[in-house]
Amino acid sequence: MKTNPRLIKYRNAAFIAFLKDARTICEKFNTKTLKLDGELAKLSGGIVALDNVFGTAKGSASTDTIENLDARRDDAFTGISFIADAYSKHYEAEYRGAAKLVSATIAKYGKRIVTLNYLSETETLRSLVSDFENQGDVKAAITQLHLTEWVNELKAANTAFNEVYLSRNQELSEQPDQNILDLKKPAIENFNSLINLVSSYNTISPNADYKKIIDEVEELAIKYNANIPSPVAKPKTPPQA
Repeated sequence: MKTNPRLIKYRNAAFIAFLKDARTICEKFNTKTLKLDGELAKLSGGIVALDNVFGTAKGSASTDTIENLDARRDDAFTGISFIADAYSKHYEAEYRGAAKLVSATIAKYGKRIVTLNYLSETETLRSLVSDFENQGDVKAAITQLHLTEWVNELKAANTAFNEVYLSRNQELSEQPDQNILDLKKPAIENFNSLINLVSSYNTISPNADYKKIIDEVEELAIKYNANIPSPVAKPKTPPQA
């Protein structure tokens, strides 16, 4: 394939979803005739194992809290950004100037803050809040635009998220026999074996069905690769487990 899935970069849910989608693509065809049943069985076994572990992780009492707190801090950040943008159109120059300063402070950290992985977003928002609270001119601009309570909300949500997230990671780390990372490598190997088999058969005995599988899986890879979270160049905390 010209475009391969960057499986190791996918978040756990996307990793499992991709494998399931790839399996579904193959199962649209007569896999027995195409001699793919053996490799598909291996892939399916890996998916079941991943589902079992991921189900345990997702079942953690803190999972919903993590997702809710992540949405809460995203809303606070988005609200600040939108309000600053609105004030940039204000009829009074002092408000436009303050809005421009707040927007420029946010822009230092890039345009995709809310799409970063969990830990990267936590550190980025922590630095941004520090700028809002400690840089004199920026702090004055925040006050000018009546954004102090919004910044307080962003800080509180980000702090609460980090506390729950670290607690959950500790929870999962205490289950070494159920570490999803241990299952990713064989799952990737099973997927690669399946695709290599399809490609080999198509080379030896070209078949429209083999080509369709390759083309559709490649389209799937393009879709999933486009949603890989953006990393921060120098994270201040360990990478996401």
